[in-house]
Amino acid sequence: MKLLRLTALLMIATAAPAYADSESCKNFVTNTTGRAMDIFHDTKTDATAKRKALASIFKGAVDTDWIGRAVLGRYWKTATPEQQQTYLQLYREYLASSYISKFDPEDGMEVDAIKLLSFAPNDSGGFLAKTIIDNKSEEDVHVDYVVEDVAGECKVHDVKVEGVSVLISQRSEFGNLAGNKGVAGIISIM
Repeated sequence: MKLLRLTALLMIATAAPAYADSESCKNFVTNTTGRAMDIFHDTKTDATAKRKALASIFKGAVDTDWIGRAVLGRYWKTATPEQQQTYLQLYREYLASSYISKFDPEDGMEVDAIKLLSFAPNDSGGFLAKTIIDNKSEEDVHVDYVVEDVAGECKVHDVKVEGVSVLISQRSEFGNLAGNKGVAGIISIM
């Protein structure tokens, strides 16, 4: 009878969705966007230092290694361990740089505020944080973040700008490149 109760408790515990850390992941999003806003509103720091600080926040919040492996898809398994390591090092910089460059005031993006519109569980057991970036001089931008609890730490697993998934668009792009040039070709391009 004890074994039956233990088995039932184990089944209930493992069947429960991973929504238990909703509050901590919501706080993660709020704190991360707050830190970014502090940088945007800092009038004493030059643009280069701001980009560097934003890249640091981005790399800490986004699971770039997970996204990098997902972007390569089946080609990840064909890469040598050295290629995997080199690719991930380059991909971390590539992803941070390409995302942060979207917030360059010289390109018309002057962030006034980042507002969290909603935060809810998604189908994968993680969360979807819907935000809007209030832009001073151009139209506002909708940016959604897929947030997952990774070993007790909240991390972004996808960024969707105006509905376009970074993960899906880069997977298509990198898949085509890897199909034509292999992982070594992607590394040389990056």
